[in-house]
Parts: sequence; C-alpha cells; structure tokens
Amino acid sequence: MSLKVAIVCDSVPHCFHGGGGVTVYSMLCALRNKGMEMGVVALGSSDLNGSTKETDCVQHLEKTWDTSVEILGPKQGPRGRRRWPLFHDQFPSLQQADAVANCLGRMRPDVVLGYHWNALGALYGLHEFPKLGLVGDPVHLPDLFRGELNLRQRKKISFSRRFRQWLLASPNLRVQERGMVSLLNDCDRSGAFAAHHAEDLERLGAKECRYYRTPTLDPLVNASTVARGKKLKIMHIGHLKGIATVAGIELLANEILPRLKESMPEGSWEFHLVGGFFDMMPMPLQDRLKEFKVKIRGQISPPDDEFFSSHVVLVPTPIELGIRVRIVTAFSFGSCVVAHVANKRGIPELEDSKNCLLGNSGEELAQACRRALVDTELRHMLEIGARKTYESSFSLAKAGGDIAHSLDELAEQ
Repeated sequence: MSLKVAIVCDSVPHCFHGGGGVTVYSMLCALRNKGMEMGVVALGSSDLNGSTKETDCVQHLEKTWDTSVEILGPKQGPRGRRRWPLFHDQFPSLQQADAVANCLGRMRPDVVLGYHWNALGALYGLHEFPKLGLVGDPVHLPDLFRGELNLRQRKKISFSRRFRQWLLASPNLRVQERGMVSLLNDCDRSGAFAAHHAEDLERLGAKECRYYRTPTLDPLVNASTVARGKKLKIMHIGHLKGIATVAGIELLANEILPRLKESMPEGSWEFHLVGGFFDMMPMPLQDRLKEFKVKIRGQISPPDDEFFSSHVVLVPTPIELGIRVRIVTAFSFGSCVVAHVANKRGIPELEDSKNCLLGNSGEELAQACRRALVDTELRHMLEIGARKTYESSFSLAKAGGDIAHSLDELAEQ
C-alpha cells in the first residue's frame, strides 16, 4: 500500500518560475517517483507565476502526476498586516488552521509535508497526522535586507513609518525568532533547505533542524541541447521581485558589468537577463542595465534552451539569504556557474574551481566570468563538476530520496 502524502504550501507548485514553486514541484515529483500518493493544499493563489496561468499548473499536476489540488479562497486567507510583536500577528497564516484542517480531513493523508513558514503556521496545533516541516530562509531576514537596500537606494519612507520600524524592530524580531522555533518544534521532524539557516534555527532552539538538499528535476532526460552561438553569452536568471535577486542585480549593474566592459573586447560577448517583473525593479537599476545593453528577455518557460546556450550562468547575490535554486538548476544542466561566495553558506557543496567559480566582490566576479569565457578547458571542467555535484547531491533520487525516507519514518512511528 502506497504512502499518502499531503503537501501544504503557499501556492500551487509548478516547474516554471520562482525558487519556492520549483522546489515544491520537484519534491512532489520525487515523492511521486517513489510511488507515493500525493495531494496539495495551497494556502492561496499567487501572482509570482509570471505568464503561467494557475489553472494550467493545476491541470498539469492532476493529469501528469495524478495529484489532487485544493486552493484556499480569499475569504480563507489571513487578514491584516504584520505590525505588532505578537505571535498571531507576525505569523498570520495561523488563521488558516481550520481551513487547512478541513482539507486534510478530506484527503486523509498518512503524513503531511509543510513547506515554509506560512504552511507551518497553518498547520500549527494540528496533530492528527505526523508532520515534516521544511523551510527556506528565516522569516525576518527578507525584510531586514530589503530595508538595507531601500536605504542604499534612498527610497522615500514616511517619518511615522520609519519611527514605527525603529520602535518595534527589536520586539518584532524576538517574537519572530521564538515563533519560528515554536512552528518547527510543533512538527514531528523539521529541516531547512539552506545549511546555514538550519544551523541558525537550531541555535535559536529548534530541535534537530537538519539540512535537506533541494531536489531538482533532471533536464537531460529526453532533452535536446541547443548549440551555443559564436558570441559568448552570460546569463542571469530569476524573477526580479525577490530581495536576494535585486541585491545581486545591484552588484551586477554597478560593479560587474562596468568591469566586464573594460576587460572584454566589444562585440565578443553579450549579457542576457531572463526572468519576469523587470518593470517592477527600481528605475535606477533598470536604466543602468539598459545602459550596458543587457538583453532583457522576460520570463521564458521552460528556460532549458537558455541554459544550454549560455557559456556562463552568473549568480551575483551577495547576501546570505536562503539558497539560490538557480545554482542547483544550473548544475543540473551542467552549466558553468560563477557565483558570489555568499551563496556557499547555504549550499556548502559549492567548491571553487571544481564545480563553479566563486568571487567575493564585483571585481572578482567579473574576473571569474572572463576566465570562464576565455578558458574553454576550464569551463568544460567546471561543467563536468557541476553535473557530478547535481547527480550526487541534488537529483530527485538523492535529495528527493532523503525527504521520502523521512516521511516513511514518520508514517511508521
């Protein structure tokens, strides 16, 4: 008899756009490959799917993976904004517990997998089914990094809002830290997809919060590769609303592209920016990228041809926030990856000069891109190393198998 698993997550999982959605979709595929029966409870609809329609994602799951999907409606969503240093205010998805319990009551799973903080909030206090809770970055960090970015870009914020942020910053942080620990410890087993966040959460009091590697689909199964052009191509991929992506784009525009322009012959290379929401980025960054004649490609689904045709995949994110699924995805394609060393905190499998090139500044990243572009032998070695790392650590069989094993153990308890 196959194990029946219910995944509770923010929105309908899909394989098209955004690290969170892709991660949940990959987990679902991995567990389905293990013969598990799957169901999905999405806490709401999402606007982060770019040009992909949610109904198409649902149909794909139902037809391709025989997975039932339930989506909570707007009236079942949390109300209000995070403002006060209270557990229920900082984790508003707690309000969705009754609606999620009703969905799970209809599905009757053997075990529940909750992905990220909203899901854990909606599952808090529900113990009818054993729970595995997995998270990405800690809940407080995106706002912290976004605040720093707003300061650098001199974004106008009202005095009252700035005063409120200053007044409540410490109380909110304490509640968020205690709240994250409570949500994780309410699960029968927990983990994080970033190694350093798993360690940080354990230090805060989470019991045995282990590092789980991110399972990733294998694009080389039934794939036809696309030949690279004569002009050297560097690609950056990822939707442009996330703070980690915007922080990397800032470094790209202000430091990396100017140095690449100085060191590479004009007309010998080009830079492609793949991902939706370019028009929502800060206007100075948009203007700066256009100044360097970056090719703005928008969302491309699927992006396989872009990976195959790129000589270098650049990930300049300089902040230690979560992990970059785009790195693991690039490894699955056997791409040559150049990344900021900050990403090694979350993905300790990154090894400089073995499966990628790492840099600690805009200048070092520009130099690494140039090395990879002009040294064909080095690039080929890195491509082989990247693919080997994917196969040994992030494939559906390996990383997905670890999650499946944890679910099997919970169901047997």
